[in-house]
Amino acid sequence: MTSVLDTPWPPGAPRCRPGDVLVLAENGVVRLFRVDDVVRLVRLLPVGDDRLVDEDVALDSVRPAYAGQVHLLLVQLGGEFASPAEAAAVDLAGAVAEPIPRCVRLDGLAAVTLAHRPAGG
Repeated sequence: MTSVLDTPWPPGAPRCRPGDVLVLAENGVVRLFRVDDVVRLVRLLPVGDDRLVDEDVALDSVRPAYAGQVHLLLVQLGGEFASPAEAAAVDLAGAVAEPIPRCVRLDGLAAVTLAHRPAGG
């Protein structure tokens, strides 16, 4: 299994870290997100009624789902914005966070801009 330390960033993907705030523009809709975490996923397969095993352990000749893919856990801040500039100007201290994070494939992000990186980040 590939270690998290040697997982490369997907080509063209934004280099972001937990705490960063991203502006995401998709299909004419602009939203603001905080990066909660950068993760790799492993699909779990049910074995019987009370166990789950990693797919990469159970499969011997099929490439596991999500192999090598990097995902972001994102929390939306505020609602929808008219433009990336309007989203980037939001007062982050007063922004209301969506209660349920989204898991998004990093290399699947379309138009993303880093709007804010916390000090020391």
